[in-house]
Amino acid sequence: MKLSDFAAQYAAQRDVCEEYVEQIAVVVRSFDRHLGHAARFDDLTADAVNSWLSSLRVGGLAPGTRHSRRRVILTLWQAAADRDMVSEPRRRLIAQPRRRDRLVRAWSEDEVCRLLVAAEQLSGPLGATGIDAGLYWSSYVRAAWDTGLRGCDLRSLERGWISPTGRLQIVQHKTGGRLTVALRRSTLDAIARSFPPDRRLIWPRWCCLRYWRVQARRLVRSAGLIGSLGQLRAASGTAVERAHPGRGHEHLGNSRRVFERHYLDPLAVADPPLPPELTG
Repeated sequence: MKLSDFAAQYAAQRDVCEEYVEQIAVVVRSFDRHLGHAARFDDLTADAVNSWLSSLRVGGLAPGTRHSRRRVILTLWQAAADRDMVSEPRRRLIAQPRRRDRLVRAWSEDEVCRLLVAAEQLSGPLGATGIDAGLYWSSYVRAAWDTGLRGCDLRSLERGWISPTGRLQIVQHKTGGRLTVALRRSTLDAIARSFPPDRRLIWPRWCCLRYWRVQARRLVRSAGLIGSLGQLRAASGTAVERAHPGRGHEHLGNSRRVFERHYLDPLAVADPPLPPELTG
């Protein structure tokens, strides 16, 4: 059995978000390319996995990304072992990429406004959805800024979930935790303008997730920004922290430690301390 077929079965049998399903597929394709053939269970050896991880390091992949890919391949390996399809992975023999803190750079309010302007300038229907591109992306940017929600949670939202006051409660796909967020009147109006066509999801995908992200990156580049559309989450959380100190993590539904490590741009909320100015 090919590892890619097993991975598809594994994902289908679990309640995981589309991003994780895509991540699993990306990891298996990467392992396949390194081996030069479609990986099978007998390719799951410490030597093969370590060689693959080493090639990712030489290829310039960040330690955090390599750590994530190692975790995915070991998860699949363990799942196959649980079904007696392969021997148990000996994790201590698999190289562990050194994880380092990463710098958080959150877009400013002005930069998000530039992104919104770029989104509003788009036109034409998005595939079979019939939704105008400008209305789709501009309402999406506004909602991401207001709520700080992850993309997978935004793309699962239904218009009927939003109360007349603009509040809604969701269960976050990644953490399973409940979160209450609010949308401004301008965001609600932007969403309303995207109807018709009538539909269940506010921001349905008209293509595979990979191509959706390609389109999102093009939007970001057209606004002259660096990064991905996912940075709207850090931008929203950092903006709330600046306006309401100590509450940015509540807005995103994270623990304080996770918020400070992954979403808070410290340079946007406070000036670093300085020693006394030198005189003479």
